[in-house]
Amino acid sequence: MGWNLWVSHLFYNLYFVNTLETNPTSGKYLIDIDGSLSINHLQRLPGKKLAMSFGDSSIEVAQEDIRVIGRVAVTIDKE
Repeated sequence: MGWNLWVSHLFYNLYFVNTLETNPTSGKYLIDIDGSLSINHLQRLPGKKLAMSFGDSSIEVAQEDIRVIGRVAVTIDKE
């Protein structure tokens, strides 16, 4: 099993993303929503749905409505 990493610098942080993990369970993921990239916490729900967190709130989305690019493996916060 190897790693395929994608590096992003969204929101002044550095993220290392494992692009081999595209089937979300629970954790932070880099996702594509209508062509816009975002890092959000995803939680798998029954019925091929996901709970997606935005700060203090969350919404329920169908898995086919977003594209999961990979799971965030490492985050380096800029001080």
